[in-house]
Amino acid sequence: MPDYLKCAITDDLMDEPVVIQSGFTYEKKMILLHFSNGNRFCPISRQDVDPNYMIPNHNIRKATEDFLAKNPWAF
Repeated sequence: MPDYLKCAITDDLMDEPVVIQSGFTYEKKMILLHFSNGNRFCPISRQDVDPNYMIPNHNIRKATEDFLAKNPWAF
């Protein structure tokens, strides 16, 4: 599995990838959990971020769908 399709928190494929203010992409559920624990920083860069700033990463979502279509064993 390509690393860019995996969440840095879980190391699993992302179903609902979102980009946060630092520019890094995470699985939405996991970054929300990270923020709900009182953290206000990016897990990779450690940069302070606004936890309300999240944008769906449609490119990673499409790449994940394409990867799974070609590699059904990965799901």
